[in-house]
Amino acid sequence: MRISNIKALIQGSYYQSNKSQVKEAQKSGTITIKRSFNASRTLAQLASARTKSQVSAVERMVRAQLPAMKKQAGSEEAVRLMKYVIQKANAKRMALSKEERLDNNRKVAKSANNKKQEARFKSELIKRRMGRKRKEVVDALNAPDVFDKKKYDTFTIATQEEKANSFDVRCDSFGAVAQANKSVGAAIDTLL
Repeated sequence: MRISNIKALIQGSYYQSNKSQVKEAQKSGTITIKRSFNASRTLAQLASARTKSQVSAVERMVRAQLPAMKKQAGSEEAVRLMKYVIQKANAKRMALSKEERLDNNRKVAKSANNKKQEARFKSELIKRRMGRKRKEVVDALNAPDVFDKKKYDTFTIATQEEKANSFDVRCDSFGAVAQANKSVGAAIDTLL
């Protein structure tokens, strides 16, 4: 039994007529797989990574998807976002290395009983770590996904009326006598 038939069995749509459709699809010879990339999800994974190896794992996942995404038609924006995430992973790896060096210096100062230097390294480490974590959360929340948020801005839609972003709606009056053949224009802005 082929994988497509097994998938049809799992979905509950395996009928006699479906068998002929599967055979016709196999004869046509092409199967199109659309790939997508969610930058905000990947940046959230990157923000939750605590070690350099976890950062490398997220980066490897993105790099593994990159060649297939480059081959897909119309995915230039997704490829650009993948490169952006890879840059963020490299920056985080460098920041983690600096924090690791500061922590090692703090441990050396502690073993040498140099309380003043230990406190300085500790405060600098906390300051850097908290700043990095805040920046990562902001990056994940403000991720430039494939559908740019600026496209759905109300000002942008208002300037694109000629592109059928506004339409006329017939409506009744609000409690008064309805007037025949009066139409009111309304622009509808939907954000999901």
